[in-house]
Amino acid sequence: MEAYQKVAQSRMTEFEEISLNKIPREQNTEADKLALAASGWPDAQTVTKIEEILQPSTSEKGQPRTVMQVESIPNDWQGWIMNYLEYRIQPGNPTEARKLRMKAGRLGGRSLAHKVLTQGYFWPYLSREAEAYAKRCQKCQNHAPVSHNPAEDLNAIVGPWTFARWGMDIVRPLPTASKGYKYVLLVTDYFTKWVEAEAYRTITGSDVVKFIWRNVRKPTNESPYALAYGMEAVIPTEAILPTIRTITVEQGDNDGQIGHSLDLLEEKRERAAINLANYQNATSRYFNKKVRHKTFRQGDRVLKRVVENTKDNKTGKFNPIWEGPYEIVEVFGKGAYKLKEVMTGKTLPRPWNAIHLRRHYA
Repeated sequence: MEAYQKVAQSRMTEFEEISLNKIPREQNTEADKLALAASGWPDAQTVTKIEEILQPSTSEKGQPRTVMQVESIPNDWQGWIMNYLEYRIQPGNPTEARKLRMKAGRLGGRSLAHKVLTQGYFWPYLSREAEAYAKRCQKCQNHAPVSHNPAEDLNAIVGPWTFARWGMDIVRPLPTASKGYKYVLLVTDYFTKWVEAEAYRTITGSDVVKFIWRNVRKPTNESPYALAYGMEAVIPTEAILPTIRTITVEQGDNDGQIGHSLDLLEEKRERAAINLANYQNATSRYFNKKVRHKTFRQGDRVLKRVVENTKDNKTGKFNPIWEGPYEIVEVFGKGAYKLKEVMTGKTLPRPWNAIHLRRHYA
């Protein structure tokens, strides 16, 4: 690496101006694919172009290969804290030194209680008060991890007339996730609002057909066409290869068969509704196993998850995960809450789900 660094530095002198721009992770898909390949993920070979270089690309021949020394402590806020904790090195500015000591001394409740005990202090309820004090740390709350467990039980909707109309859409390319997924195929029943979705690396016509057979017919054991008209649709292949239905049409008994199918349509729809209810119940049982109930009352203060339109991309991974505080002004039920900003009193235009909220301690 040292040889490449020397070549790069020599080339830099040929330019009048040089600027370095950080590429966000969601836009740097090639580097993400290389990281997946280096981690040993087997499918990375099929989606990543790998070039093998047998000889060094630098012009320095016969030079001994050396390993560039990397500083163990970076020259940033992390390095400053590490230097303070290990060597008690502080900035010369008293104000900056005080800020550094405060950041380095931020501890969890249990660690804080142990630190107090090692200093020779003790009082009743020390551990409980240390926990309460640590919870009030504003920066710790803003950067607290996000729980991916659902906050409420699954609310399945069952209606008397289902699958009268479906909506299908392919979500445009998203930031490449793990294992190369960047497309989402989803269908929604317009009556029950039931949604089925799957993630894909690429989407083809065969993927759509498999998705429909696996997700649309599975809940009812019937196709949407059969639930609407009482019979299955005639496919082009049946026009060439003789089947019972095409033979019936040729014999002039088609109208009678359609009438019999319509007479049995209500029974088929009832059976499909029962199958759908059983499917939704099984889905709800699986979903509810992972639920960690999170409820709030009117007047409680919470933090709200930072979304993309309010995210400051300049700070990168150090951007706060939670923002606020907000106050609960109305409880809608099913985990939906209406919020207002504590500082400005402005009410947010739409409700927020409990999975995107976190209790605030002040």
